[in-house]
Amino acid sequence: MVVGLFPNAVYEAKSVELPPGTVLAIFTDGVTEAVNKADEEFGEGQLLEALQESCRSTPEQIWTHVMDRVAGWQDDLPQHDDITLIIAKT
Repeated sequence: MVVGLFPNAVYEAKSVELPPGTVLAIFTDGVTEAVNKADEEFGEGQLLEALQESCRSTPEQIWTHVMDRVAGWQDDLPQHDDITLIIAKT
């Protein structure tokens, strides 16, 4: 669900224990909906692939790798939506 869009939405706080080495990626749809010159979206599959390729790196390196992949996908097209990507690693 989109956070903050529905004024009457009810949220619960929960905790999840993540094993060592887990990568947590929080992102907006600007990442997956970035389009190339053929009007194809970057998509969740390519995002997952980029995360898997770099999962042994530092969070900063993972972020850079993913953003480089998105930028390469878009080539010189302007970004039409905001892109937010947060990477955390245990």
